[in-house]
Amino acid sequence: MGRDSDDGRADYLAFVESHQHRLLRAAYLICGNRHQAEDLLQDALLKLALRWPSVRDGDPAAYVRAILYRDAVSWWRRRRREWLSAYPPERPDEDGDPALRLTVRAALDRLEQVAVELLPAWLPEAAHGVRPDTSGLAAVRAAAAALARRDRYPGSFLTDLAVFAVTGRRPATRALPLRATASALARLVAAAFGRRKVVLLVGPVDDAAVIAAGAAWLVQHGGPAVWLAGAGTAGLDGLPVFRVAPATVPAGHAPVAGRPHPGSDAEKLLEAALAAQSWAAGRRWNQSYQSHRLSAPVRLDLVWPDERCVVEIDGPEHCRPVRFEADRQRDVQLQLDGYAVLRFTNARVVHDVGTVVTQIGTYLRARRRDLAEGRHHGRR
Repeated sequence: MGRDSDDGRADYLAFVESHQHRLLRAAYLICGNRHQAEDLLQDALLKLALRWPSVRDGDPAAYVRAILYRDAVSWWRRRRREWLSAYPPERPDEDGDPALRLTVRAALDRLEQVAVELLPAWLPEAAHGVRPDTSGLAAVRAAAAALARRDRYPGSFLTDLAVFAVTGRRPATRALPLRATASALARLVAAAFGRRKVVLLVGPVDDAAVIAAGAAWLVQHGGPAVWLAGAGTAGLDGLPVFRVAPATVPAGHAPVAGRPHPGSDAEKLLEAALAAQSWAAGRRWNQSYQSHRLSAPVRLDLVWPDERCVVEIDGPEHCRPVRFEADRQRDVQLQLDGYAVLRFTNARVVHDVGTVVTQIGTYLRARRRDLAEGRHHGRR
């Protein structure tokens, strides 16, 4: 059964590869618009994929052409009905306030961009890169449609979003009302992060009342939760207020960028040993690093940015299971970004700093030879 399924997939992809240009020309002749023709063909190929086992032995090309014609006529009729309708399209309940409407749309556009940047977290089939041609997009749409059926996302929400993420081109019209879009985006972004809920954090703004009204609309319609930060939001009717005291660090114990941690004897000892080595130039202590805009920044104990080498000095608290797992996850992300991570315990540095320095120097010299020979490590 698995072999038949694999053969059917291979036959389908071979058909799309060999017929996509002719079918695209047929779609263009039907509708007269290049972008609409591409959308029509992608939808038709998705429908073909769902019916492939029963269509493959007949005339799949004729089946696709029939779908193209029917879908084009349906699209034209929908546009005609919209044009003749005496009623405006469905909008959120903020129609009376243009500023509120713009606030809601801006929040959803930003959340949509986050969802796009998170691909392939919510669509693993796109993890290895997708060609933005007809066959590649057909595969992405098929995977997104399957996910939508499984997790009950509305309409063409996921397929449109997947195509937008791959091509950068939005669909010609928004098929869903804003309330359905808000709920679907909130659920998708939360799932991509492995969470049940997603929260928008809004910094201080000039018109807090409008932002608060937009936040209330999002929450009421199943969208993300919203936190309004800053003193300007105080006194807004109906909003709970929480005061959070900033975390305090005892004097002399906060890390300072560019220097060893003032509370770490191991870092001070290692810096004294490295200062005597000419090869150790270019090092930076206690630097903040962020893999991408959506990741939390982390502090690197010691880094050589040009060589992309990180040295971490671990105290006994790093042996605890939660901290140990967090360290491993951070190391993996740094390695994916092209960094090497060398870890030493405080005790190792204090009792055998000479060996630690030798190991760091051996690695850095090898890294520099690779760079001189044109062998780069990871993304730059």
